[in-house]
Amino acid sequence: MAAKAQLMIRPSPTRDGYGSIRADEILPLREVGRRLGWAEKTKRRAQAEGLRTVEFGRTKYCLGIDVLEFFRQLAETNDERKAGP
Repeated sequence: MAAKAQLMIRPSPTRDGYGSIRADEILPLREVGRRLGWAEKTKRRAQAEGLRTVEFGRTKYCLGIDVLEFFRQLAETNDERKAGP
C-alpha cells in the first residue's frame, strides 16, 4: 500500500490577528509582520539587526527557521545585557 500524504492545514489567525511561526515555513515578510504584530518600521529594524530575508521578484520572504534564529539571538543578547560586566 502507498503511504498517505499528510495534509498540512494552515491554522486560522487568532482573535488578536497574531499567529505562530514554524521552522518549516516560507513566509512573505508582510505575513511575518502580521503574525508578530510588527509595523513597517519594526520589520525594517529587524532586517537591519540581522533578520535574514530572501528577495524574489518584488517580494521579500523569510524562512521560518531564520525568524526563530533571529529571536534566539535576540534572547542571547538580552541575557548577556542582563548579566552585566
